[in-house]
Amino acid sequence: MTNFNRELFINAREMYEKTCMKTPFSRWIRDRIQKLNLREDVNFFVEHDISLYSHRKIKNYFLTIDTAILIIAHMRDEERRNTATSFLRLTAHPQAKAFHALKLIAQGKSNLLSQEYIESIF
Repeated sequence: MTNFNRELFINAREMYEKTCMKTPFSRWIRDRIQKLNLREDVNFFVEHDISLYSHRKIKNYFLTIDTAILIIAHMRDEERRNTATSFLRLTAHPQAKAFHALKLIAQGKSNLLSQEYIESIF
């Protein structure tokens, strides 16, 4: 997901679920925000949604890549750190490649994109 400044964001809930944390998500994210002094609209933004399972209101947190890396760096468990790092690579890398391609196209430099590069994005 990207914001208006074209910065890439990582879904914190998805990262949390991939790392199999035992702490409830709301407490886990609140603790990360407090301990790391994260600021809304600087390090993350929040979207309100309805859970598909419980039909309750939930908050989805979207982290900047730098913030996701910071959170991963502060994980105590090495296995969780490795899982989160893999998730970040899988999530951010395709988005970054697609954004780079769109940027070149917008600049009128689409001739610099090989067919192989374009196919690797999609």
